[in-house]
Amino acid sequence: MLKKKINICIVTVHKGNLDNLKKTIKSIDNQIFEPVIHIVVANKTFKYQINFLKNNNRIFILNKDYSIYNAMNRGKTLAKNIPILFLNSGDIFYKKNTLYKIRNIISILKLNYVAIFTTLLKYHNIYFQIKKSIFAKKRYIPHSSFISMSNRNNNKLRFDEKIIIVADGLWMNAIIKKSRKVIKFFENLTVQSLGGISTRPTINTVVYQFNYKILSGIKEFIKFLIFRILNSNNYYQLIFKRDYKQKQRSSL
Repeated sequence: MLKKKINICIVTVHKGNLDNLKKTIKSIDNQIFEPVIHIVVANKTFKYQINFLKNNNRIFILNKDYSIYNAMNRGKTLAKNIPILFLNSGDIFYKKNTLYKIRNIISILKLNYVAIFTTLLKYHNIYFQIKKSIFAKKRYIPHSSFISMSNRNNNKLRFDEKIIIVADGLWMNAIIKKSRKVIKFFENLTVQSLGGISTRPTINTVVYQFNYKILSGIKEFIKFLIFRILNSNNYYQLIFKRDYKQKQRSSL
């Protein structure tokens, strides 16, 4: 039976483990409503591994191994006059009826609105739910729960490929400034797995942050020291303690 379509473009950038991409695609394909278009940007090395993942509404862009933000720029160029969401490899929708539940919200984004939901963070069997008081603040803008309109003005705004870590935050803030209205919903849209470049401090991320801003570099260096002292579980529990509630999946 053909599924009903929802007028949204989902862009997935894939680097690394193919199982992560399979997980994300399965989450999208299991939705009650399916997106009009799903764009996957991946490295050319995956050319012969992704044939079985294709379907009528999924487009693959295979390119050289440029940065993640270069891939996101390439992906969003194909989204024209349609709401766009970045759901990168390894991330999934919160529930099977997620797109169905937000269908009416999606329809009003053509007025150049931005919709921001919550993202549930996950590390193994530990989940972190953002506190409502923190969600209400302007600084909470998770890219995997940020839906904006891909129109002529917004398409001119690109991810700064020279900035390795915080380019998505800068891009989202630029989109918000150009939007007519921001509507926020305290409801989980997606689940993001922790441990990637933006959430796992390394020597490289310390250097990236110092190149961006000295204060950001100092903060990242402190995180790096804590990460080296603690195991990953304890590190994430400590880092997210102030702004997030720790929960088991069954209690959500």
